[in-house]
Amino acid sequence: ILRHILIVLVAAKLAAEAKSKVTEHRGMGDGYAKVPPVGPRGQSTHFTALVSHCRTLGKTYLTAAHEYEQMAKEHRALAKKL
Repeated sequence: ILRHILIVLVAAKLAAEAKSKVTEHRGMGDGYAKVPPVGPRGQSTHFTALVSHCRTLGKTYLTAAHEYEQMAKEHRALAKKL
C-alpha cells in the first residue's frame, strides 16, 4: 500500500509541475506572438519558430500532466484495494 501511496504523491507533484510549465510556455508563446514583425530599426523580429516551440512544449507538458494524473488515479485505486 505504501508504495502506491508514494507513487500517488510523486505523480501528483509531477502533474502540478507539468501544469505550471504549460502556463509558463503558453505565456512565452503568446508574448513572442505579440512582437511586431519588424523592429524599430527595420530588423526582422519574426519569432514564429519560438512561438511554435513554446506552444509545442505547452502541449507536451499538458499531455505529461494528464499522464501523471492518470497514473496517480490508478495507483490511488490500487492502494484502496489493498
